[in-house]
Amino acid sequence: NEMTVPPTIAASPVSDAPSTQSALQLIQNRLNDIGHITDIAQRINKWWSVYKN
Repeated sequence: NEMTVPPTIAASPVSDAPSTQSALQLIQNRLNDIGHITDIAQRINKWWSVYKN
């Protein structure tokens, strides 16, 4: 029975692929959020510098 353990472990990354994909998607979404916030901040700074002058 122990001899069947290595193939199971070897197959594990394949079965884990969807969860890894979703984790990567979450990271990508978070990076997009951060980029979006940074973009908004830059726009506000640009607008504020124009407004002050």
